[in-house]
Amino acid sequence: IRTVNDHGYGVQTGIAEFDKLWKFGWAPGWLVVLLAPPKRYKTAFAINLALAIAQKQDADVLYYACEISQELAAYRGLTNITGWTQDDFYNSPEKGILAAGTALRKKLWGNIWFKGYPAKSTSLSEIRNHAKQVIKTYDLKPRAVVIDYAETVRPDTVDKKAPDWRQQADIYTQLADAATAVA
Repeated sequence: IRTVNDHGYGVQTGIAEFDKLWKFGWAPGWLVVLLAPPKRYKTAFAINLALAIAQKQDADVLYYACEISQELAAYRGLTNITGWTQDDFYNSPEKGILAAGTALRKKLWGNIWFKGYPAKSTSLSEIRNHAKQVIKTYDLKPRAVVIDYAETVRPDTVDKKAPDWRQQADIYTQLADAATAVA
């Protein structure tokens, strides 16, 4: 199945409703921000989005968890792709590992690289440098970069005289600039 559009540049999300809206996929350099109130499954959606992109397009995805650990993010991805619950993995870890391996070989054609940072412990430049290193080391060709909970990422430059809300808004400006530069 070819999911990349005829123009060859968009990334399909693998989520039918979004792919209907953006027929040619999300274009290079787009910054897509998920907004919802607290505890409304934004992280679950972001993990599912990364999995769907990797599944449907044989695409590499970099996933930066900036609120939960990289292990928990990967674990949630495994529960999604295997259909197992967290309790299932806990009660039978050996079988869970086998089930995960089987599911990954059958369902996941691209690579997802999970990296986690504790809240407020990293900056956009640190994420960018990590991404460049991983891409070079493992010869990845990411079609998407997911930064889960970007509000917890420090901007590269901060105007100390600006109010807190303006300083926080700067992260999105810098993310948009980074997305355009990479595209």
